[in-house]
Amino acid sequence: MRKWRLRCVILLLGAASSVRSQGLNLLERPDKTELADPFGVVAAVGGEFGLPTMWWWHRISAGWGSVRRKVAQLYISDPATGALFTVEGGRRTWTPDHLRQQLELDKLLFSEDKFVDRDGIADLLQIHNQSDAPRKLRLYFVGKAEGRSRISFDKSRNRLLLAETKDYGVKYLPGPFVVYQEIAISAAISGWGVGAAAGDLEKFMDRPLGFGVFIDDANVRKYLSTYEGTAFYYAIQLDVSLPARQSSNLTLCSTFGRDPNPVAAQNDRLFRDARPILSHKEDQLREQIANDWPRLKTPDEKLNRLWYYLWYVLNANRSSKGAAVKADFNVPTKFGYWGCYVWDTAFHVIGQSFLRDKQIAEDSVRALLSLQYPNGFLPVNSGADDVEVVTPEGTYNVAPSDFYDYQEQANPFLSRLTFQHPNPHQWGATETRRQVEVLEKTQLPIIGMAVEELYRVTGDKAFLSEIYPALAKYDDWMWRRRNMGDGLLVWYNGDESGWDNAARLLPLPVKSVDGSVAAYLLRKALSDAAVALGREQDATNFRERAELTARSINTKMWNEQTRFYHDLSLQDMQRPQKSPAGFMPLLGNFVPEARKADLIRHLKNPKEFWTAYPIPTVSRDDPDFDSNTWGWNGPTWIPSNWLVMEGLARAGRVDAANQVLAKTIEMMSQPGGFPTASEQYNSETGMPFGVADYSWCGVINHYVTKWVAGIQADAANNTVTIAPRPLAGWPWFELGNVHVGDHTLGMRLDSSAASERLTINHVGARQLSVNYILPATGEVRSVTVNRRPLSAADYQLSDGSVRFTSGLASGETIVEVLYR
Repeated sequence: MRKWRLRCVILLLGAASSVRSQGLNLLERPDKTELADPFGVVAAVGGEFGLPTMWWWHRISAGWGSVRRKVAQLYISDPATGALFTVEGGRRTWTPDHLRQQLELDKLLFSEDKFVDRDGIADLLQIHNQSDAPRKLRLYFVGKAEGRSRISFDKSRNRLLLAETKDYGVKYLPGPFVVYQEIAISAAISGWGVGAAAGDLEKFMDRPLGFGVFIDDANVRKYLSTYEGTAFYYAIQLDVSLPARQSSNLTLCSTFGRDPNPVAAQNDRLFRDARPILSHKEDQLREQIANDWPRLKTPDEKLNRLWYYLWYVLNANRSSKGAAVKADFNVPTKFGYWGCYVWDTAFHVIGQSFLRDKQIAEDSVRALLSLQYPNGFLPVNSGADDVEVVTPEGTYNVAPSDFYDYQEQANPFLSRLTFQHPNPHQWGATETRRQVEVLEKTQLPIIGMAVEELYRVTGDKAFLSEIYPALAKYDDWMWRRRNMGDGLLVWYNGDESGWDNAARLLPLPVKSVDGSVAAYLLRKALSDAAVALGREQDATNFRERAELTARSINTKMWNEQTRFYHDLSLQDMQRPQKSPAGFMPLLGNFVPEARKADLIRHLKNPKEFWTAYPIPTVSRDDPDFDSNTWGWNGPTWIPSNWLVMEGLARAGRVDAANQVLAKTIEMMSQPGGFPTASEQYNSETGMPFGVADYSWCGVINHYVTKWVAGIQADAANNTVTIAPRPLAGWPWFELGNVHVGDHTLGMRLDSSAASERLTINHVGARQLSVNYILPATGEVRSVTVNRRPLSAADYQLSDGSVRFTSGLASGETIVEVLYR
């Protein structure tokens, strides 16, 4: 038997249709294979024909529930020649939730369309015989079971069934349960078999398998109706006859779930309506791009692609609410981290804040706060349906209804939880009540900053009033449990910092700069919210907390010798490491002006933070610096980049922040110029690594909207500041479909040696007040609004900008700054 293994060069399939939007055109690409669906609990990756690696989330914990390294990869056997083909690669086009591939091989043309939907995946496969002679082929779809699984064949429904027993042990609720998987094929299955090890099945792919053959080390041991084992391989055989110049069309589906009946129903739905479902998804995507997402066009094609890709990532990672998480939310990524996380959610809210549908970002806040414990503590993460309870002996996943009593202990990191159930619980223990110690692990509390950013865009006072009590309770918990009298935030566990393995945090406990800045921002946001809600005493209390925190950061964490902010031990001894956390005090309004220049010198120093792709998570001259290893000791992470960029911009250093942005765009477009949204990046080469498609990368779009386009909202006061600061070398850019309160804005800035021309399109039922801060790169001769010149008294020139305030009516407004 001859055995061929073929990998073809990947090419883009044709030109994009002219009827598709600019955004959809920019999303098309030849290099990507990941598939995820909004609100779906299945994700897939891999360019093999057939069904590739898949994840299925059981919604209990924050990690994935089941992984299939191979579901149904296509192999072709030609009985006439004995050749065996592994069908991979070819010409490929990826668009959100749709992978289309074509491959020509031995006078056969293979075409497929794959997509995920809810908890299943569908593959529409066509094999076309390009020769003038008929062909007979044997198709084998090979997969691999994970964990202890049972496999069987339902001949009446022509489907292969797998059932995997999941058992997390007595500390994980709800104890053992079964994951059901169904694989359906439209053609009649002519055989199926099981192999004990890799390669066992392939040795028999030049002959009929028969039904239920078991193969071990190339020896046929027996035939069986079902098989149960661990990590075995399986194959499904089809016999296909292809007349000359004719095609065979197959539909292949696989669905997962904890109940076999919904699994069968979803597989039936995919099987029956795969093509209409795919068409409907594509129509929905076009609608979103046209109406829901802000639109960007710049001279930088990499940024244009990244912009739309990040909106896709935010959309694809949406998940539906559950018993524990009581509002729809975003998971960090459907390729590894499925739960609702504290600091991830805050970044998601920031990234979502300029969407047309404000409920998306507001629900993300509601989802996170719904996890709050009775004393105000917010846990690091949770699954959608069960609350994760971290204890010294392990993690429990507890139904929210089973929480009975919660008491803080003298140790500020420990509390005691009692949970009970009317019957002996599913975890296998005989008692109906259990008491455990809880490790109160939270994460960086930037949710206050996120809510403030969102409120400035929406002006939704009813929402602010709704979530204020939970946010206030969270800060009360931190003030009571994580404060040693100076307002600085104490971490007792490295994981809760978000910076997992960062050497700067060791030994624990530690007072961290970034944690303390985030606490300050939460207290400042709560003070401002209390003012808006008429809670005068609350406003005073939170303002005083914020002021104490800021004073402590400035007096205790600043080092006059290094001219940098450092983390502290519990005894207020400064740690030697320099990290991006040291720049984060810029997010507040309390850093003395002289220190800002010092911080930028550190940032721009190639021996410290100005790597080829900044900002590394520890200074380059640190002995723990390693840009190649997962974690927070050298790689670049997008959330820490954004926090530094936002801080620089707030401190009046937009140009420095934009330089970081330009390098970040380049980094996120490695390799090949197509966008990525990865867990982390090598700070020296820019190569992405870790897990793909992270929701928190959407903060880049927020930065571009707020600081590059310069749309800084104050919707509660019906005001917006427009202060564009385009990246170096841009002669123009456009941004549209930006929603601020009940207004919709679009803008275009054209820059030349002769003028700055700003065109604004506004849709709104009332006039919007606009503070203009326009770049002035030459000697200003005049400023006009809709061709009417402003008097010299109507505008000010300062810091290289033209400043004035004007009302903005609905329609088009043109502002020009003309140079001499």
